[in-house]
Amino acid sequence: MARNYSYHYCCDDDDDVDDDDDDDVDDGYDDDIIIIIIVIIIRITVFSVVIIIAIIIITLSSSSSSPPSPSSS
Repeated sequence: MARNYSYHYCCDDDDDVDDDDDDDVDDGYDDDIIIIIIVIIIRITVFSVVIIIAIIIITLSSSSSSPPSPSSS
């Protein structure tokens, strides 16, 4: 009888622990979604800044390499 009681007691503890684990997993999943969203925002921001810098460099290099306009002479 002691074995049955121990087994039953053990299983009840496991059920309680599983319930707690499910809550922890849900919380971790929410944290993962937030981290993924932050990473995506950072990547989009970095990509946008690189594009803007490239456009500025191309604009400056094309304007400095072009001959002076006829109106200046």
